[in-house]
Amino acid sequence: MGHSVLVVDDDARLRELLIALLAQHGFAAAAVSDGGDMSTIMAQQAFDLLILDVNLPGINGMDLCRTLRDQGNQIPIIMLTARSEDVDRIGGLELGADDYLPKPFNALELIARIKAVLRRRPALSSLHETNPPFIEAVAFGPFVFDCKNNQLKRGNHRIKLSPTEQAVLKILVLNAGTPVSRSEISQQLRDRDVFPDERTIDVFISKIRKHLGTRENGDPYIQTVRNKGYLLLTSSVLGEEDHG
Repeated sequence: MGHSVLVVDDDARLRELLIALLAQHGFAAAAVSDGGDMSTIMAQQAFDLLILDVNLPGINGMDLCRTLRDQGNQIPIIMLTARSEDVDRIGGLELGADDYLPKPFNALELIARIKAVLRRRPALSSLHETNPPFIEAVAFGPFVFDCKNNQLKRGNHRIKLSPTEQAVLKILVLNAGTPVSRSEISQQLRDRDVFPDERTIDVFISKIRKHLGTRENGDPYIQTVRNKGYLLLTSSVLGEEDHG
């Protein structure tokens, strides 16, 4: 059985087309018209991915995305909108959406983006399998990033990150002290020829920086190295020998 996808869009014709398209490509799909119906069906059934229109009646897609993330629901979300302004695109990504597609869109592009997001999610949960075996956690400032569980903590407090933020931060953590270019980050996240572009990487870096705040000297923990990429400065690397 294929992955299950929930479509939330108030355009009945588009819902029908998307259901047919998804079924054609091996997905199990359901569709509803607003946030209320979305909440009802998600309480009854688990989905692997959510296609969420921004311009919904009642509670709009942006607010629904924010609510899901605030509740700790990390279902992959692709947002659709009739508007293509960067502010809308960036706003959706900052709220925790995994991708953003303006209408009208190419059907095959949507399928490609769905597959890329779903490919990334298992990779996020199994990234520790490719870690250097001696790296369990990396400390920087008051923070510790647990490489095995993909968790960021400040003291005993766990800082809630979206799966994409976890993945981007982990790439920087595992390359601590070395600049990592946007293209390298993109390549490790998903297929470069589909997405994300450099501006999208910048959005996720900006959001992670907001979570971290600044160092005592006012500099960000993630620094921009001109013509080279992003650099995470760390305090220490904790390995198996530290727990022996």
